[in-house]
Amino acid sequence: MRAARPSTVPSARAGSVGVLAAGAIAGFLARRRSWLMAQRDVMGSVLGTLAFTLALDTSGPA
Repeated sequence: MRAARPSTVPSARAGSVGVLAAGAIAGFLARRRSWLMAQRDVMGSVLGTLAFTLALDTSGPA
């Protein structure tokens, strides 16, 4: 008797849900330019803050 292998279906389903959600968000942003600009500004600020924090980090490797 062989042991049952875990199914890859749940991970494929989760991946496809992520792809569909990303497509829906992209479509929403494409139809609403003001939201697209706001999203761009917010993400630019988040990534800029992260870069600044990493540049000033003086701790050694974990």
